[in-house]
Formats: sequence, C-alpha cells, structure tokens
Amino acid sequence: MVAALLSYYNFNIGLENQLHIDGSAMAGATTAVGLLAGFRLNASYGRYDEARKFWGEINNTSRDLAGNAMMWIKCEKEQGRMLKFIKAFPVSLHWHLNYKGGYYHTKRDDDLFEQNRYADFYAKMKDVYDNDENDADFQLICKEFLNGTHLPLRISAAMRSIIVKNHIYADPIYNREMDEQVQRLVGCLGMAERVLRTPIPVCFTRHTSRLFFFWSNLLPFALYPATGPLGTVPASLLISYSLLGIGDIGVQLEEPFNILPLRQYSEGIYDGVDNIRDSYRFQSKAINNGNKN
Repeated sequence: MVAALLSYYNFNIGLENQLHIDGSAMAGATTAVGLLAGFRLNASYGRYDEARKFWGEINNTSRDLAGNAMMWIKCEKEQGRMLKFIKAFPVSLHWHLNYKGGYYHTKRDDDLFEQNRYADFYAKMKDVYDNDENDADFQLICKEFLNGTHLPLRISAAMRSIIVKNHIYADPIYNREMDEQVQRLVGCLGMAERVLRTPIPVCFTRHTSRLFFFWSNLLPFALYPATGPLGTVPASLLISYSLLGIGDIGVQLEEPFNILPLRQYSEGIYDGVDNIRDSYRFQSKAINNGNKN
C-alpha cells in the first residue's frame, strides 16, 4: 500500500517534488536488517536441530534398551512390561512437550478440548498395550495422565523398578547397563524441556519485527528512483516477501515441538521395539528347535 500510494503521488501530484531517499543509505540499513534476519533464523534453526537430535537419541536408546531387556530380563512378565514402558515413553513425551498432542488447529477454550485430548492419548496408549484395557500399567498411565502427572518421569521410574527386581536373574553389570540407558532417556527428556522452557527472548522477537516493519515501509522510497512508478510496487513486494519470509520461518522454527512430526517419531520408536522383540523371539525359537533336532 505504501508503494502504491508513493507511486501515485510521485507520478500524478509531486512531479517536481518527488518523495524518495538515497539508495546507498537504504543499502546499509538493508545489510543490517539482513544480518538480523539471518541471526534470528540461525538461532531458531539451532533449537529445531537440537530438538531433532534429542528424538534421534531417544530412538537409539529405546532400541538398545529393548534389545538388552530381551537378553537380560528373564521373567517373561517383567520383560513384557519393560518393552511396553519403552514404547509408552515417547508417546508420553510427545504429549508432555506438545500439550495439544499434534492437533495444532484445535483451541483450548473448546468445551470438548480436554475430552478429545484424553481420547487421543487413550487410543495411542491402547495401541502400545495391544488393546488390553485391563492391563494395570495401562490403567495407571491413563489415570496419571488425567491427573496431570509428569508421565515421562513416572514411566522411567517404573522402568528402573523392573531393573531392580531383575537382580536375581541377571548379573549386576547388565542391570547397570540398562539403568544407564534409562538415564539417557531421562537426559534427553531434560534437554528437551530446556528447549521447551527457554524460548528466544520476546524483546528480541519484537525488536526484529519492528525493524522489519520500518524497513519494508521505507523500501519503496529507495526503489522508486530506480524502478519508477510501474516497478516500485512489484519490486517492493518481492524484496519484502523474501526477507519477511525468512523472519516468519524463524518464528515457526522457534517452537520445534510444534512443527516436528512427534507422532511419527513415537510410532517409529514403538514399531522398532516390536521388531526387536519379534526378532529375538524368532531367534530363540529357532535355537530351541535346533537343539531339539
């Protein structure tokens, strides 16, 4: 709008006293704004990249812990509980880091929001527990979710209680190895919470948006001497869109847990745990059949 009004004024009204500013002065301001936009984007992408690495570490640790549980937890019941807790951990972490659970367009002031949120969590956890709604751990997790308990920590504590009980079946070295893997999961949880609860300062975001606003409105005055009345509007739109788009991307990347596909990560983790379980059981059955032959 500023570019259109400027072009109309200079072409129809102010033919002898056209409004414009020195392009060299605007070039210096553009350099400063570009550096600020780049810094803003780098800071936001650093948070995004860090969050993605946390989930990669959770994926790797979950697979290691599942394999160790299959090897060293001899009680079949406790082994099954451990595998389900491993699958439940990323699901609970997903809802811990993203309160809406991935449904970004839903509004918290909706009367059915909490009900739908719980129903979605219940369905996901039901998949983890193979549709066994009578499982005591499943019922406890859903109850704690309703109560607002820190579920990832509660699940990690349950994992450690299983490891403690396993001392009569396995060497302490193996139990210590599993406990260290649980520690890795808790460490990733802490680092993810650090990113979640330490946003980029609001003053920096506001200052950047204000500079972008003033710069974009001054841009047509610098472009007019070079582009004329016909080229000022499209040139201003194109250049402003390019730079303001970088700023908008930075705002979106600032909250990585709102844009990362956490649901897919969670599903990938517990699918991997199921594959590890089935592979170990298949190999054990093959070994037992070979011994019988």
